[in-house]
Amino acid sequence: MGLVAYNTEHSHTEHRVKDAADYQQQAAYIRENPVRARLVETCAAYRFSSASGQWEIDATPPWLKP
Repeated sequence: MGLVAYNTEHSHTEHRVKDAADYQQQAAYIRENPVRARLVETCAAYRFSSASGQWEIDATPPWLKP
């Protein structure tokens, strides 16, 4: 009896956030993932998204330069 592992990720990229603007850009990219996957028409329509308005969104970390 063997173990079969599947890699479900299409791709993976590491990215170090450089500053506050980059943080906001990365957050927007993540919020748009359900739209790109055609799960919803807008990111706000995805109930598990911070864009849905159901969740409190963390502020940009203060140690990132503006």
